[in-house]
Amino acid sequence: MNEQSLRDLIERTYPHMTPQIQRAAKYVLASPKEIALYPMRTIAQRAKVSPSALVRLASQLGLDSYNDLRNLFREEISLGDGPSRYAASAGDLIAAQDKSEVTDRAQKAVTNMLSLTTELFDQSFIKAIEAAAATMMECPTIHLIAFRNNHAPAFFFYYVVRLLRKGVVLVDSSHGMLIDALGAIEPGDCALVITYEPYAKDAVNAANLAREAGAKIIAITDSPVSPVAPAATHVLVTPRLDVSFYQSSIPTIAVLEALIYFIVARSGSDAVERVSREFGRLALQGAYWDEHRKTS
Repeated sequence: MNEQSLRDLIERTYPHMTPQIQRAAKYVLASPKEIALYPMRTIAQRAKVSPSALVRLASQLGLDSYNDLRNLFREEISLGDGPSRYAASAGDLIAAQDKSEVTDRAQKAVTNMLSLTTELFDQSFIKAIEAAAATMMECPTIHLIAFRNNHAPAFFFYYVVRLLRKGVVLVDSSHGMLIDALGAIEPGDCALVITYEPYAKDAVNAANLAREAGAKIIAITDSPVSPVAPAATHVLVTPRLDVSFYQSSIPTIAVLEALIYFIVARSGSDAVERVSREFGRLALQGAYWDEHRKTS
């Protein structure tokens, strides 16, 4: 058994697991490098399960012990090159850190996060992003569904992509208007949904409603068993990384940047003209600071 076959087995058996084992399994899928690098008790604390839940998970997957599970991921690291080595090195540094040195901890946490984000973008993931972008280009309207801390990355995507094409909508859930906003979704549209555990209830409900309305769902989420995954045409599994106590937006922004890259590449000369006109208009209307411009 290798890492991929193990992941496939977890996804197949996930619906039949108990809630505790599901939580453990979801963490294994989302954080394979941590499984390889950290002790079982540390993983249990981070996954918010008991160590015995990890042992039972390994047993349900047909392994003799938790060490067998960990060794599968360790073998993948040792066989990997490039970014995989960087992720392993960053993880080792954090595991051995002096916890009294706050500055050192911050530096190593950020280094680890950036390394793991880099490691995410292998050829298969880039191809998955390209396929999602191609689907989006076929849709007359793209609806962006992202709430709470995921709203900021979604706004960034909205701000850039609206320069390239018409039909980009940032769904507004304020003032109880979410259902009304989703009413604008039509068959053939796309809905880009961004949500991570703990999953925003509105995001999950909105994804299901968008699917029922005939939209194609593109999900940026932390697990193939995320509640928005079943409705999705494309699932871009993006790790949930933390620098301090809260989820980082850097992996999400990186995925969105890659989507924008492919959208630009497929947009042609019309997009160039749209961008040129928009920035020309903004400059003409004084949106940008000009130190040579006289003010009254």
